[in-house]
Amino acid sequence: MPVRAVLPVALLLLALPRPPVRACPASCRCLDDADRVHCEAKSLTRVPHSIPFNTRRLFLESNKIAEVTSGDFVGLGSLTQLYFTANHITRIAYGAFSTLSRLTYLDVKHNRMSAIRSGMFVGLTSLKRLILSSNTIRNIDDGAFNDLTSIENLDLSYNAMSVVNSGMFVGLHNLKNLDMSFNNISIVRSNTFRHLVNLSFLNLNNNRLTNIKPKTFVGLEVLDNLRLEQNRIVKITNGAFRPLEKLSTLSLRSNRLKTVTSGMLDGLENLNQLELFINRISRVEDGAFGHLVNLRILWLDWNKMSEVSPLTFSGLTKLDSLTLNNNNLSRIRAGVFDALPSLTKVRLTSNPWNCNCGLVELWNWMKDTNITYKTPRCASPPALKDVPIANVSLAEFDCVPTEAPDVTTLPTDWHGGNSTSSAPGGLAALGAGRWGLVGLVVVWAGTFIPSL
Repeated sequence: MPVRAVLPVALLLLALPRPPVRACPASCRCLDDADRVHCEAKSLTRVPHSIPFNTRRLFLESNKIAEVTSGDFVGLGSLTQLYFTANHITRIAYGAFSTLSRLTYLDVKHNRMSAIRSGMFVGLTSLKRLILSSNTIRNIDDGAFNDLTSIENLDLSYNAMSVVNSGMFVGLHNLKNLDMSFNNISIVRSNTFRHLVNLSFLNLNNNRLTNIKPKTFVGLEVLDNLRLEQNRIVKITNGAFRPLEKLSTLSLRSNRLKTVTSGMLDGLENLNQLELFINRISRVEDGAFGHLVNLRILWLDWNKMSEVSPLTFSGLTKLDSLTLNNNNLSRIRAGVFDALPSLTKVRLTSNPWNCNCGLVELWNWMKDTNITYKTPRCASPPALKDVPIANVSLAEFDCVPTEAPDVTTLPTDWHGGNSTSSAPGGLAALGAGRWGLVGLVVVWAGTFIPSL
């Protein structure tokens, strides 16, 4: 097009009406040419209506806003981050964020919301992170998050949910991190997580779960880290973790488990770290860890285990660190650590170690091993209490020979005949006498002890 033709068009564009430029609201501070607008702690009861159109980050923390309405963000399509922390919000109107198609970060923590309704998040197709923690949320409509097709991080911690329904997370195919810790959750419906095909981190800490059932974790084939600590778990159904093919870290600490069964951990071939401390475990079935062929770190401290055998840890050929502190162990059977060829660190302190002959096997192992350990101490007998086991001498273990004694019974003439013996060791005749009982000679390491 000739230059002469372009000039009138350019002049026409300049003559067209331009969107009005909004001045910074009196209660806010606008920085970086209104790229950032700060309206924190101004006792605002509603979203200011004069936010500049080019604002990208809007900070509304620590105000008294109780409701987010459908007209609050008209014209603010450039927003990428929105902060509502510590307001009084109880309601977000249907479509309130429908014009915010570029928003990637929404923080609504520390408010007063009790429910999440369908339509609250319509239009937030670019949202990556949503923080709803520290509200009083009890109910979430099925499909309430369905519009959040790009979301990767969802924080629902510190709320009041008791049941997680199977339709709650429909549509969240890109979600990677889900935090539901510090709720009152006692029930997770079967197949609840089946839509979360890219989830890598799931936090269910500090809830009220008592049982982990089959189909609880269906769909979580790429989950890497599962946190179940500080619940009330007493039972895990065999195979409940089987869908978690990629899981590398599992925390079950601070629960009420009493037994680790042989099928409880089936399917966790890629598990790297297992936290079982602060339970009530008194028994680990032989081979219970046998499927954990890639396990490197195992915490079993603060339980009630009184015995471990070589079969307790069979199959853990890659285990590097084992913690058994604060159990009821008084001895360790021979060969326990021989089954762990990759072990480099072991913790055995704060157990009631009985430093008698039954502990010599552990003592010998401690003398010879290159494995790093903090020296456990004797709990008994009284003479050795609090003495580091490694400092006890072999004689102090008060061992007796392991060979059975030779026993010879010497026939005795009840009426006064001579009694003789051909016992080994050159034992001379005991001589004449009226014994009245059978004379018993114990032959032990060359020493003969008559027993009457």
